[in-house]
Amino acid sequence: MHSSDDDVVRDKPTGMKIKGEAKRKEKVKISETQNLQATIKSFLESKEKILYHQKKRQALLEQKILPHIFKEFEMIQMLNQDKTINIHKKKQYIRKLFKNKTDAIAFYKKHL
Repeated sequence: MHSSDDDVVRDKPTGMKIKGEAKRKEKVKISETQNLQATIKSFLESKEKILYHQKKRQALLEQKILPHIFKEFEMIQMLNQDKTINIHKKKQYIRKLFKNKTDAIAFYKKHL
């Protein structure tokens, strides 16, 4: 009998450890799920902000930047009839607007 009592006593603490471990794992799982949900929420908010700023950027380009640049290009074209000089003056004007020469060149190629 004594040996069977020892077996019973040994089983009880082991069973409690398993239950405690399961609870800890469940808490960790819940915590990870909540972190994942917060990350997804942040991801979706970032996506919305990006779309907002892309629309704003496009509107600024179409409503303010390009119309002004085209007016300047018309003036340059009126003053210079030579096509080569005309292109050079346009590129020069665009370079004045940007701090970085490579940004100016990329803008000129992409939008004009």
